[in-house]
Amino acid sequence: MNRVTKTIYFDDLLISYSRGKDYEPLLNTTLNEKFGVLTDYNKSMVGNPTLQYFAIGNGSIPTLSTFDEANLHYGNHRIVDGALFNHIPFVMRPIDNDITTQEQAMYRMKVRKKYGDIEYFMYYLKVLPGSADRNQIILIDKESEDDNAKISLFYSNDISILNPTPKTMVEDISDISKQYIACSDQIPLLLTKEELIAIKENIVTMGGNVFNINEIAMVSGIDYLNLQDASTETVKAQVALFVEMDYSLELAINEDDTFYKEVELGGMAPYALR
Repeated sequence: MNRVTKTIYFDDLLISYSRGKDYEPLLNTTLNEKFGVLTDYNKSMVGNPTLQYFAIGNGSIPTLSTFDEANLHYGNHRIVDGALFNHIPFVMRPIDNDITTQEQAMYRMKVRKKYGDIEYFMYYLKVLPGSADRNQIILIDKESEDDNAKISLFYSNDISILNPTPKTMVEDISDISKQYIACSDQIPLLLTKEELIAIKENIVTMGGNVFNINEIAMVSGIDYLNLQDASTETVKAQVALFVEMDYSLELAINEDDTFYKEVELGGMAPYALR
């Protein structure tokens, strides 16, 4: 089961949205500052960020405890963390053999760095696919004996929604209904076999030997024209969610596989109905 941790910066962004405020990240909380990309930009030309990128890493450590409903389980990342433990670039190319302009449109956070005698362009963010689907509101019934009925869509054709009646307050938690409700959006993450091979080669070039993806960052930000090379970059880039997993690059490559994960936004925080 993948552990998801929402950052306090995502809450800060969402609250600003709901109040119609212009959002300005706190100092030392953006990936732009971490990687030294467009830290000085024209703020009057920039709107508010949206969740539209993701990053990968291999710096997380395994959880030692086994699953037990009686225990609380936390991921390795804290809600105040602003970056992955160890970021891995999706693309790493010598500066005289950069990817095409069309290919660059899929990536953000372009960094120039030297390894050995070679200078590379490294791309640390990948653009998320767009979605026109409406978010789903789902009902979770933990008391249902029918597995198919445990999770169902919430339909708002109930007169009590706009005509609620007060209920007797209870202090005994055992009296609370075992039904929960959550708003959910599924965000697909896809990496081709060619990308997986490139990522493994990037780790080798950078001197690493851990060929896993065990941490993902879902990143908010806003596209911005980089006047230095007329490319599309991102500013106000902040980690919104951390997703921790255990994915072997070598196993996937050997099995001729691709990387496909769906990250659930919102559904990991259900609310109890009474």
